[in-house]
Amino acid sequence: MVIRCDVGPEYVGHQLETWLDKYGIGLQFIQPGKPQRNAYVELFSRPVRYYWLNQYIFERIEEAQEAGINWMWIEVGLNGWTGWLH
Repeated sequence: MVIRCDVGPEYVGHQLETWLDKYGIGLQFIQPGKPQRNAYVELFSRPVRYYWLNQYIFERIEEAQEAGINWMWIEVGLNGWTGWLH
């Protein structure tokens, strides 16, 4: 598994490298100044930050993962419709 991202300051820190090594995940950077090379992530990251990362304070990574799965199930899997409407 590989995470692909730009060379933003949040992605070049030692803590991220340590975490990625721990879980056997690679890190691949896009070409600087070419955000279109990472278009899906750029389009996805704003709602992710707004709708669940900035809404809660997580004490453990598992809490953030669960919130993300729940958000994606509703927003992505059901095209924005809640489960009871389907």
